[in-house]
Amino acid sequence: MTFNQEFINALNGEGCDIVGFAATTELHEDITRGKNQLITGIIMGAKYADDDTNEQLTRYETAAKQWLKSRGYRAVKKSVSLKMIGTLSGVGWVGRSAMLTTKECGSALRMVCLLTDAPFEHGTPIAKSLCPPDCMACRNVCPANAIINEKLWEVGMHRDEWFDVGRCKKGRSKCKTNWIPACIGVCPYNTIQEYQNPNTISDSVTKAVLEVKGEYLRAKQFEDVERKKRCETLLFNVENAMTRKVYDIDLAAMSPRNDTASVMQNGKLILTSDKKNSGLDTGLNTPQWFNGPIMISLRAKTNADILIFYSFGVLVLSAYSNDIWVYDIATSRRNGHLNHSSLPCDEFVDIEWVIAKDVMAIRVNGQLWSKSDVYPYIKKIKTDPNYEICSPVRINSAFGSTVTVESLRVTEL
Repeated sequence: MTFNQEFINALNGEGCDIVGFAATTELHEDITRGKNQLITGIIMGAKYADDDTNEQLTRYETAAKQWLKSRGYRAVKKSVSLKMIGTLSGVGWVGRSAMLTTKECGSALRMVCLLTDAPFEHGTPIAKSLCPPDCMACRNVCPANAIINEKLWEVGMHRDEWFDVGRCKKGRSKCKTNWIPACIGVCPYNTIQEYQNPNTISDSVTKAVLEVKGEYLRAKQFEDVERKKRCETLLFNVENAMTRKVYDIDLAAMSPRNDTASVMQNGKLILTSDKKNSGLDTGLNTPQWFNGPIMISLRAKTNADILIFYSFGVLVLSAYSNDIWVYDIATSRRNGHLNHSSLPCDEFVDIEWVIAKDVMAIRVNGQLWSKSDVYPYIKKIKTDPNYEICSPVRINSAFGSTVTVESLRVTEL
């Protein structure tokens, strides 16, 4: 085990996860000179929480001094730039908010530094900002507008080139929320674990969440009730979306209902029906059952009709008629047919059937074809708290048509 690792393990035992070692050659000679020159700056960090953080730093400092002195080395606490030691050690960089920023916890970091003559191996310095160039989360949320432009830090830059410390000091009392300054609270490296499930959410959604959170904090600080309410709704919707269950259906595993003609060809599912078959009692069911409300996403093509079933409901789209036929999922009652564009014949289209608690919507190739909140199932959901929907999804053709399915996805909303 290396000398560095022995020290890190000792600090880890005290709960310290961030430890870095910097060469002190960049520091002023008055700080490092002496009989046994202080050649290493050790930086130790604690996640920003509340006043207990100071106790953590004291514990780390005490443990580090004892460990070094027990091995015959000096450990001195002097007034040095923590940001300089942090960047020289490779622990982090100077962010837009002019604070040391790390990949482990963003700028939500409190630090302590010791100088020593111990022969540690030094880390690789970070010479420029690793903040995403298009991330303006901390700038957007700052009530004092202290981040004055879009410049990113590099070694040799003065803080005043992108940050107004005077504005920051004047506005500091306005921007703290639950002990955390607003710029710290919205840093992606700090908030990403709170908002992002990497299996279900894209980077673009993460960025949107951060922007909305920044707007929310700004609205809260300036008592903008309407904007605050709007942001709360957006955050709720995004966080809710992140917990949705998404199922990509194995088309080959779908099971036939009654006598259904189907075949898998080149990874696509092809269904056919005779001219007398309405398609209502046949088709292929998903192997899974889904709890409503749901969204059914289908990529398919037809030379005539596509039928999609859920519970007692049916959506019928046609390549030869401008009518959309929708049957309610609770009552099978047809809610009228709407005149709209017909499907292109034998061309793949993306169909979305959204069956939500308060609205039903149909989109084709991203365009809204139908949207209504007057379906009986919506009224039943609102009036009967015990009403539940659970059903497989079924796909079919009708009256001699052929339907070719490329993909099917079901999302429980």
